[in-house]
Amino acid sequence: MKCCVLEDCNRDLNQIISCIQADDYLNNQLSIKSYTSTSQIDLTTDIFDILLLDIDLPDKNGIDFANDYIKIYPNAKIIFISSHNELVFDSFKVHPYSFIKKENINIELNDTLLELLDLLKLHKKEIVLNNKDHTTIIQQNDIIYIESLKHYCYIHTKCTTEPYKIRANMRQILEDLNFYFYRINRSYIINLNEIKQIKNGRVILKNDMEVSLQRGQIKKFQNTYDNFLCRKIIL
Repeated sequence: MKCCVLEDCNRDLNQIISCIQADDYLNNQLSIKSYTSTSQIDLTTDIFDILLLDIDLPDKNGIDFANDYIKIYPNAKIIFISSHNELVFDSFKVHPYSFIKKENINIELNDTLLELLDLLKLHKKEIVLNNKDHTTIIQQNDIIYIESLKHYCYIHTKCTTEPYKIRANMRQILEDLNFYFYRINRSYIINLNEIKQIKNGRVILKNDMEVSLQRGQIKKFQNTYDNFLCRKIIL
């Protein structure tokens, strides 16, 4: 998903980005663009799923900018990050998802983003594949795994014997997938619900397909899978 970070203080901007990048899941899920001024953002072309906004900005109040933005893109989710705690009630007029105090960035930001990503992705039940001559809609929970080969992705599902083929890269595909998908190595994205066993650096899926973990990534993947199971139970 596409995420905008708008913060005029470079120190705070770097802290926000570093905080997000420290979380492997968020780092994989979010494509971040940063700005120090509202004038740098083109409302006709800069389209984001999530906006992390400072309020006290030199050229335009962050609340006013958010109001302008959601008039054009009403599905965008706003998170204000500000040291002006007295403005929390003023921010309500644009219905932000959250308001985070700057002193709490390292404590609250990533948890807030994880919750928001789950919320957004739970609403994405399908993916739409647009090819030259037709459009195909696939239910995400039917996907077993996705394989990348050269400039194409092959989507293997429970309902078909032959995979769907689409010209796209793995990052583009991953942006549209629900939280239970994970890029296990350079060539494969798997549905974590389809895991039967994890053994000796390999993941065995319910259809007996085996996928190798990247070298040095076994512990990271195990932690991700454990977190997925916990979040799945909560949801």
